Amino acid sequence: MTKTNKLITENIDVLLKKIAFPAATGLIFNTLYHLIDTIYVSKISTQSLSSLSFCSMLLFFILAINFGLTIATRIQIGYYIGKKKDKLIKIIIGNSLFLALFIAFFLSIILNVFLEEIFLLMGAKDDILYFAIDYMQIIIFSIVPMFLSLNINAILSAHGDTRTYRNIQFIGLFLNIILNPLFIYGFSFIPNFGFSGVAISTLLIHCIIFIYMLIYLYFKQLINISKILKYIPSKKILKSLFQQAYPSSLNMIIMSIGNILLISFISFYDYKAVAGFGIGYRIEQLILLPMLGINVAITVLVSTNYGAKKIDRIEEIFNKSFKYGAFISIFGIIILTTFGHSILLLFDKDVTVIDTAYKYIVYKSFAFMGTSLIFICTAMIQAIRKPKIIPLINFIRQIIVPSIVFYIIIFMLNFDISKIWFSIIVITYSTALYLLIYLKKELKELKKY
Repeated sequence: MTKTNKLITENIDVLLKKIAFPAATGLIFNTLYHLIDTIYVSKISTQSLSSLSFCSMLLFFILAINFGLTIATRIQIGYYIGKKKDKLIKIIIGNSLFLALFIAFFLSIILNVFLEEIFLLMGAKDDILYFAIDYMQIIIFSIVPMFLSLNINAILSAHGDTRTYRNIQFIGLFLNIILNPLFIYGFSFIPNFGFSGVAISTLLIHCIIFIYMLIYLYFKQLINISKILKYIPSKKILKSLFQQAYPSSLNMIIMSIGNILLISFISFYDYKAVAGFGIGYRIEQLILLPMLGINVAITVLVSTNYGAKKIDRIEEIFNKSFKYGAFISIFGIIILTTFGHSILLLFDKDVTVIDTAYKYIVYKSFAFMGTSLIFICTAMIQAIRKPKIIPLINFIRQIIVPSIVFYIIIFMLNFDISKIWFSIIVITYSTALYLLIYLKKELKELKKY
């Protein structure tokens, strides 16, 4: 009960830091994990690096499907923590894990059947296609433990615990540094797997993370492992989770399709442009990770205070989050414009690849303020349980407008790739402004009740 009181009574600044910092740190460890993959793959070949870019976009799509469920789990649990309904919370936990397992298993089968067709549709060709298929055929087996781990993290973070996942992510990062060269180059009885070795390392680490998270959940007495085989899901709870989850998942799926669309357009330049974008995209994500940590804090705090009907605190959460978002954005601009080129040289020495990546991160850094506002508004709208508008806005932002603009830039005007990056800045700020107006309207409506 103490934790519940803190989430609805403690100083907002203190709570944001307490929840957001460990969440952001965990995400940073996760991104560094993928950057380690990128560094090792870049030493194999530029083709392998380009393949990894295609695989990253597909993995983002896969995670997007589960993202909505993790958001829904965190919001539903947070809402009922605010209402102090402990028994219902345990039912939600069981149903969330059941749904995550079902979705992950179904996805694994679909991907196994249509993997080549998916990569061909994305624009992968020749050796790049071969490497991408080889990598993803192994990664498919990590989907079940990955989905379950993320949902357990959502359960814990709804209770204000973002440290546990951060800690295991740090262990995962450390293991990745050791296992990547071991499986890529081979050692003793372990054969040389090359590019596939990166996927084998990832599979093993995801299994270790899942086992750790499950044991931790058990010791927190939030799940009874002895009753798992006898577990019967609740149709009512599953329906409630689905209604909250599908707009968020659809939103993330649209974002992932947008990324796939973007990489497809970039592939019309050449494979080096794809490789450069892949590196730049990872660097950009690393800088933005603190904002994702704030997003986790927003969904936890807003959903809990919404359940407790503390609307004034919800507005304070927005104001404080915006302040932190502005600071992160300015910091990101300074870091990327000043040190971006030096950072990129860690990943590849090809002049064309680095030039593409550098222009990408510099242009995108000036969109950070708009991106952070989009993150904050989206998290707020989700947490007050009104997420249905988000996929529509994102569909226009990620699919409709870019399809038209990118086509004009590449095929009609024959502009260089930097015009693609500039157009993304304009689209980002336009979306941020609309979401801000929409959120302010919704918060005004909440005050009436």
